[in-house]
Amino acid sequence: MEDAIPLNIILVGEERVGKSTLIRNFVGDKGNIVQTKNAVSFGSKVMSINDGYARFNVINNGSTTTFESQILVIANRQYNITENNSSTEFESKIEEIANKQIPKFNYLDAIVMVCDKTNPDSFTSLDKKWEGFVRGLHPKSIKAIVMTKKKAKVKKEVDEQVFDAYGKEFGYLTEKLDPEDTNAVNKLFKKIAKKIEKNIKSNAKKLNIVLVGEGKVGKKTIIKSFLGGYSNQFLAPKLNELGDIGFAYKEFKDPNGNIYDALKISIYSNPSADEKFSALKKIIKLEDINVVILVCDLSSKKSFSKIKDKWYKKVKSNFTNAYMVIAENKSDLYNNEDLKEKIDDEKIEKFADEKNILLYQCSAQNYDGIELIFKEIVEKFIEEPKKNKATKEKESGFGWGCGFCA
Repeated sequence: MEDAIPLNIILVGEERVGKSTLIRNFVGDKGNIVQTKNAVSFGSKVMSINDGYARFNVINNGSTTTFESQILVIANRQYNITENNSSTEFESKIEEIANKQIPKFNYLDAIVMVCDKTNPDSFTSLDKKWEGFVRGLHPKSIKAIVMTKKKAKVKKEVDEQVFDAYGKEFGYLTEKLDPEDTNAVNKLFKKIAKKIEKNIKSNAKKLNIVLVGEGKVGKKTIIKSFLGGYSNQFLAPKLNELGDIGFAYKEFKDPNGNIYDALKISIYSNPSADEKFSALKKIIKLEDINVVILVCDLSSKKSFSKIKDKWYKKVKSNFTNAYMVIAENKSDLYNNEDLKEKIDDEKIEKFADEKNILLYQCSAQNYDGIELIFKEIVEKFIEEPKKNKATKEKESGFGWGCGFCA
């Protein structure tokens, strides 16, 4: 399913603790498993989570702290390798990526450390070997520890109270299960997915956008069109009861196919009668707004005149940290010869050029051009701090962070 949000999960631990069994019983007949060298295996499965779908990409890293499986993750992300690809194609892509030396730790959503109840040494190694490995290299990933319980009589086994206390000490999701129990395994991965969702919400970059313009130009319709276009999401977007504020989570790819960090977009529609932005100020500080979209109606010269003579100046003086774009809405009416009040193309283009503002035409009704507006806003939001940071580092000789600047 193309709309499924990919969740990349890696299983680490000693040999024969049940990692491959967990993957096999989770993926089942409806999924896909690819076995590679060095005991690394990769399984993929789509599941319904909340109001959307998630594609679980689950990797068994083998029993050593080698990094081939992280390359597997990136191979899947960048080349969209699915069950339709042969093992040979898969291996060739892995080699291609490894040769490019792509960073290997960018896209792991969760790390699961696995031990076996009947093998106390496998639990000891979590603390002595694996805990430091995953904590140091993957600081933002969700962490979980799983103890597989096989039916076997042994003289020594892991103390479950000690296991629980260990997970609690480090704040890990802690589970004890039979790796052959498919229902228990599915519940485990659903719990991990919910933890990932919570992690995304709390750590996502925040992009604040406000739409400004006259009444009936389509500000709220643009918001609804944008959110509706991504309605089948892992984090389900929705409008509040006023229809003014919406939240959406979406993964955007850069030109190289890399996926940006999680991004929470908050969109506000400023009432046309509120020229002092009083209602908006009660919800958010104006200095926290990153982008202002000046919205006009292609079929209304007056709506553009108000942008030029009123809203541009008010935005300029009130939103100190935001940059502006213009959205000329209702492009579906462009070829309507009966329109007498249509905005003059040359005049709006000249204004945009003079003010150095990007100009977009869109139709919120038909979703035409909507994705392009927000995609380019997101790309600028993500890339601008990186450019500024690189410049600062070059000038000062050391690294330091900065906010989003226009």
